[in-house]
Amino acid sequence: MVNNDIFVGSGTSLTFIPEVDFYIEPSATIVAADTTVTLHSNMTHFRLVANMYVGSILEHWGASGTTYSNETTTFTFNTDTKANYVGQYFSFSTLQSNAGTEDDWVVWFDTTGSATIPAGASTLVSGGATAIEVDISNAGLVIAEEYAATTLTAINTTGSINTVVTRSGTSITSTNDYGGPTTDAITSTATTISHVISLSGATNTSSAFISTHRITLNDTSMITFHPAIPSTTGTYFILKGYGSPCPAPKTSSIARLLSDEWLGIVDSATFPNIEIDMKQHNLFIGGSRNLTFQYKGLETASGGSFEVAANHGAWLYYTLGKCTGASSASIAATNSGVSNSFTASTSNGIFIDNAAHLETGPIFYRAVGTDLVPPLMPTDVAGSMDTITNPATNSHLITYDFEEASGHELPSFALERTYSKLSSATDTYLTETGAASETENFVTVARGNRVNSLTITGSEQDPIKMNLDLNTRAVHALGQTEAYEARNGVETETSFFNYNSNDSFLEPFFFHEGTIKMFGQNFLKITQFTLTINNNIADKRYIGISSREVKDGIPAQRTYELTFTAHVTDDMLFEEFRNLTETSGSLIELIFTKANNEKITIKLDDYFITSNNWNIPDDKGPIDVEATIQARTLNTCEVISHWILQG
Repeated sequence: MVNNDIFVGSGTSLTFIPEVDFYIEPSATIVAADTTVTLHSNMTHFRLVANMYVGSILEHWGASGTTYSNETTTFTFNTDTKANYVGQYFSFSTLQSNAGTEDDWVVWFDTTGSATIPAGASTLVSGGATAIEVDISNAGLVIAEEYAATTLTAINTTGSINTVVTRSGTSITSTNDYGGPTTDAITSTATTISHVISLSGATNTSSAFISTHRITLNDTSMITFHPAIPSTTGTYFILKGYGSPCPAPKTSSIARLLSDEWLGIVDSATFPNIEIDMKQHNLFIGGSRNLTFQYKGLETASGGSFEVAANHGAWLYYTLGKCTGASSASIAATNSGVSNSFTASTSNGIFIDNAAHLETGPIFYRAVGTDLVPPLMPTDVAGSMDTITNPATNSHLITYDFEEASGHELPSFALERTYSKLSSATDTYLTETGAASETENFVTVARGNRVNSLTITGSEQDPIKMNLDLNTRAVHALGQTEAYEARNGVETETSFFNYNSNDSFLEPFFFHEGTIKMFGQNFLKITQFTLTINNNIADKRYIGISSREVKDGIPAQRTYELTFTAHVTDDMLFEEFRNLTETSGSLIELIFTKANNEKITIKLDDYFITSNNWNIPDDKGPIDVEATIQARTLNTCEVISHWILQG
């Protein structure tokens, strides 16, 4: 039967899927000569999309040793008023050896010289803690610094406490002599004495890389690869992120990807096109003037791009390659957000190893329900994961530091394109399992998208725009028997991850709220600019990649080019154009801000003006100069944003 209903734009969506390294726990012990791995029962909440990962890299790892982190906690005395310390106490724990027996200590304050231990502290002592009394009744003690100093002395004169305590102003910091997990510190009233666990005690099993393998096929729970496992065997695998869209927890027997993530304010988009190289030959001379044989050669995905009104600056991470810092006042140093490699303690929470996140992801982990996605990497310890409040106000913004990656890898992401006829209220984006052809929901996934070039533009009265030209590894079309639900089953766009109903987060950066500085001074008369960062990614194909559809993209020379038009106020740009000495140390600074404190800062160094065109206006209006600057070096890229960057 022919389906005559037409796919229309109202049912079309383009969503983002993170591609991050994915931890795989095998269902059985790895032995030499293995060429398959099946997901452990701990991972049965995932159902892999068949053959989605063909051509991806699978790394084989094993444990090599154990290290310990020593818990560090800082207590800050917040008031000079002695009466505020009546009934106050705090507790912390230390270890007798690495990951050994825990000792608990409770510090309480005597403001009169004859006070008794507070009830809360007494309860802790009844539970096995040792009390440390701090007598601050002396009339000469009148400020918080003195209370902190007295507390330092009391702790340091306590025998066998196994900690080093230091003071800086109104704060004292305790660092355990030994490493391993301990009970988190508490304070009775945070307004009087607050505390921060700057490093959680943990036992860390380090890992040893063993071998690299290429995936040749995968079904819903098993991955086949080559070459076979060598004689040295490890304990787990890492599915590398490039070209590997992150799975999401399945629903029943239906596979999902983590494709319910918002792309932002998209002005236009082109999904990567598939081109197939046609080969036509004569098998031999004579017989006919027609070709006698033809076949299809390599398949290439190309032409993907999209332009967004920039309401965040996280796309700079995918362009530059590394996130070396992610900090926020909303990151709670509770070290209790994650139970194990697969389970989150908080449903739908966001988590990060704030002390040691991975520069190329995962950066932030996401919980779908209580399923951790992706599973925790071995380098991130469950006991060290912190919870972050999903930004809802400008007090919860995240500060990212992005830097250049100089290796052969760049972070990548996938795009899910869905054509739906919206024919059902309950399974609007569900594929037709076993149908001869897909008539209701047509889904394709462009995987392994790397930013070939990022162009940032701004002009009078317009929002800042970012245009991303993509290098795509492959486009995957679902098999006719694939049970799959697009958009991770989320039907309403306003429920997408990273969509935020706060108008100040939705609003893009505007040209008039930016500043551009070069040659040591602010340029106030710029009417439009374009900054292009080019990664010059080259297509490569390698032996053993196992599919004619899959290619690699290798970044080459990185370049920065800034063009702008400005009203002429003096001849400095002309003189700098003639200057034969490269400008170094006097940075090009592009800074864009919002009223809610979100910010994009890009600073470039080592630059020349390479073109300099001055007009003669017909209308007798202002003289304009059109200039081009080429820079060699990124000095700084800082993004303050509401955007949760997974990697």
